[in-house]
Amino acid sequence: MQRRHFLYSSSLACLFPLTTGLAACSNTDSNKPNSNKLNPIKEVILGGYSETDANGKRLDSYGVIVVQPNKEGKFSIISDFTVPNEVHLATLFPDQKSILVCSRKPGASLLKYSLSGNLMAELKPLKNQHFEGHGIFSIDEKYIYATASDFELKQGRMLKLNSQDLTLIKDYNSGGIGPHELVWQSDKLIAIANTGVLTHPESGRKILNLSSIQSNIVLFDSQQEDIIHQWQVPKQALSARHLDRMANGDLVIGCQYKKKDQRPACIAFANIESGLIFAEPNNENLYWGMKGYTASIKGIPNSLYAMITNPQGHLLTKWKSAADKSLSSELIDQQKIEFNKGLKISRDGKQAWLSIGAGELQTINLINATAKNTSSRIKENIWWGNHLGN
Repeated sequence: MQRRHFLYSSSLACLFPLTTGLAACSNTDSNKPNSNKLNPIKEVILGGYSETDANGKRLDSYGVIVVQPNKEGKFSIISDFTVPNEVHLATLFPDQKSILVCSRKPGASLLKYSLSGNLMAELKPLKNQHFEGHGIFSIDEKYIYATASDFELKQGRMLKLNSQDLTLIKDYNSGGIGPHELVWQSDKLIAIANTGVLTHPESGRKILNLSSIQSNIVLFDSQQEDIIHQWQVPKQALSARHLDRMANGDLVIGCQYKKKDQRPACIAFANIESGLIFAEPNNENLYWGMKGYTASIKGIPNSLYAMITNPQGHLLTKWKSAADKSLSSELIDQQKIEFNKGLKISRDGKQAWLSIGAGELQTINLINATAKNTSSRIKENIWWGNHLGN
């Protein structure tokens, strides 16, 4: 079993060795793009963005940016290039020289770029399909598994691709409708969040089955090439969307409620022994504050903790799960942070980076709760996407 897949289970794996710690970033503006060479000792952070005008209005112009903390505690921009569609997730290939760009826009391709922004490979959507925004590498790094939907069959798909040229190897049933994020739960099991949401390219992201949304999370055995377990989300219209693997093997799951009549619990933990259990189901103030929405989810390495962003309710929450398999959980902390979007956790679990609205990155000390968080404006006139890669 290769440990890196469990440290970064909601993004593509990275080959960098563990670090002993990083300096906090400052409030100073970032450097200009440098030599496009990554320092393998440091963390690397990737994000997709939309360009904005001077008033903050989002434009139909998109990009990917790659940054690393430098010795002075600031961020160095390694790469910054334009892409044709809005980015849902951008993440680094294990070769440290190329980037996978995933989009959810109907008709958008899955793309592979060099660090300098040169297009290296492209996979257009298969017939009657569109991509759903997420992908992970296989354990041996030869393949990519990416989520997609067949809008004619009204069925979710998971595509197995050659990681070098993005050619299709196999097309699997995802076990539900509208698969979104997928993560490695073990060295051979892939957990897939099937949102239950049906869309069609002709109507964009409009939900076509609001009254019949039924979501689930499945475990797909990559060796047997079959689904071996399923957790059903019990509430209609509650859509499991994002997930990550905790250090103890449990899954932490973030849902979005697609109706407006109530605000049910939308954070859950799952394992085969205990099933799927929602966290703090009676905490109405929390879930009304979240507006029934979760975005980026990250388990913190070597711990029982996870963090979840909520850009609509402007909340960042931290959770603790039980050491046993009971799936009992506790809300440890919540912070009011406007337009908090993507999360990246350091490999040693000591700090996190949070993308915030108009191009800011905040560094959070996960060891010392009283330490002051610091922020840097990475680039002017941009608006972050919902995820940070690697």
